[in-house]
Amino acid sequence: MGANDVEGGIGRGSRAGASGIILGSSATVSGEAPQLDAMARKAVIITVLGVLLYFVSGQAGYPLLVLSMCANGLVFSKFLSDWLLAKDNGTAEMRGVSDPIREGSEAFLRVMYGTILQISVAVMVIIFLAYQLRPDGMHGGINSLGSFTLGIVTVVSFALGAGCSAIAGYVSMWVAAQTNIRVASAARRSYMEALIICFRGGAFSAILVLALCVSGVTLLHR
Repeated sequence: MGANDVEGGIGRGSRAGASGIILGSSATVSGEAPQLDAMARKAVIITVLGVLLYFVSGQAGYPLLVLSMCANGLVFSKFLSDWLLAKDNGTAEMRGVSDPIREGSEAFLRVMYGTILQISVAVMVIIFLAYQLRPDGMHGGINSLGSFTLGIVTVVSFALGAGCSAIAGYVSMWVAAQTNIRVASAARRSYMEALIICFRGGAFSAILVLALCVSGVTLLHR
């Protein structure tokens, strides 16, 4: 076998590997066809509804259209999580290692989010009180709302952002802990299968964070 043959084989393998990571193997795609069809139907319904609302809702059409796109992202995230959790979670020996890690991560999240909740409540109180110390007589633009209203709006905005961040962080961590053992189990059978599971586990977190981030900002749009 010549050097050109080796290089050609490596090149073809790299291109095939990149396609396999994104699309999955033919066996994987054919096996998940019903789930893909269901997801596609939901995406079409949400998109059509978003476009219709865009044309009939006037100025509110823009945020409604964006929210429909974010809803599609959440639907796709749900598809990825269902697909990941349907994979086998390894042998008893493997679960003996992964279960303590998962339990530890869940305990860490409970403690961390409990502390963050307490700090967030204190910060919201401080934000609200800070707006009450604004000098009277400020006019024009958003100042016409008044100190009390501005304080409430700011606190609600803070709570919405913190809530979206907390949901994205908790769910992403939980799915990541579930994905780890499934990647290790798939690696016993196929390098490509393990890579696809790993890639989709990361894609779940990325899409969920993006959808929740844009949704939160859009809900605050006026």
